[in-house]
Amino acid sequence: MSNVNKLIFSFIIILYTHCIKPPTYDTTPYIRYEKLSSPITQRADSTFYFSAFYEDGEGDLHIVVYQDSRKLFLGPDTFLVPEISPRSGIDDISGYMYIYPFNTLCLNTEADTFYYTFSVIDRQGHISNQDTTDSIIIYCNP
Repeated sequence: MSNVNKLIFSFIIILYTHCIKPPTYDTTPYIRYEKLSSPITQRADSTFYFSAFYEDGEGDLHIVVYQDSRKLFLGPDTFLVPEISPRSGIDDISGYMYIYPFNTLCLNTEADTFYYTFSVIDRQGHISNQDTTDSIIIYCNP
């Protein structure tokens, strides 16, 4: 490869890498329901989950808050999000999370139908939007 070709190739690589800008997200987290592992589950099924897409401009997600529609009087359940290390000084993050509710118990004798409402709070106290899963059927006497 001649020196001119090397120079042109290097220029194209530099131009390409400097033109690509990483995404920027709002400092208030955003969350969106994606899917259920299954719309039908059994009592106390430890493999049941729902997934959500998230974005956060500061990369500091902290707590997921989710509420079972059958148990509004009990208040929501929560779990801590592990700290996510920034890459190359970029704080903006996005990705998917998988939420495994630990209390998929039956309130009726045969079957229950319910859904989850959920949101996320970051370490600065910013609260995301709320989203809702599809309906879930849980069979109580498999």
